[in-house]
Amino acid sequence: MSEVRKREMLREAAALLLLILLLTAAGLAVGVGSAYFSDQDARSNRIKPGDSNLEITEEFHPPDELKPGEVIAKSVQITNKGKSSCFVRCRLLLDDEGILPYLNLGPDTENWVKAEDGYYYYKSALEIGEITTELLKQIEVAKDAPEELLKRGFSLNVYAESYQQGQFLKEAWQEAWKHFEKNQKAGKEEGIV
Repeated sequence: MSEVRKREMLREAAALLLLILLLTAAGLAVGVGSAYFSDQDARSNRIKPGDSNLEITEEFHPPDELKPGEVIAKSVQITNKGKSSCFVRCRLLLDDEGILPYLNLGPDTENWVKAEDGYYYYKSALEIGEITTELLKQIEVAKDAPEELLKRGFSLNVYAESYQQGQFLKEAWQEAWKHFEKNQKAGKEEGIV
């Protein structure tokens, strides 16, 4: 092979090597630039619904016959049997509203608040397994209660609801129940059941 041909081959090989280096550098620049201007991230969030489960505990021994001035023991407490802390509210429902003016239910006003909506609200969130103070301890029948009402008798039912504590502070029962009502109203307006 001639000396001229060898030089031409060396030049062609050098040019080819330079072209390969330039293409490699350009590919790296595109990759680095692409990585610089883009970002990806993936997270998996597992959402687990809370569990609200209340148990109403009552100790009630009704007399065979109601008498004016009688005091009847009726203890009412609520236990959080769920898997998360919750706020509690109760309603006391009489089957005969006519006798209500003649009954003194004597609720615990230190730990419970009766609101305008008729519910008694417990002032603190209940931890898992925790039990409220007694909402009621007794029912006192007025001395001037009419005999005809006492003969009919009455039934006092306890209805309880709970709302998960979630992000609310333990003593923020009012804020939590306002949030609950707002969500209930929004759900009804949107047709959500």
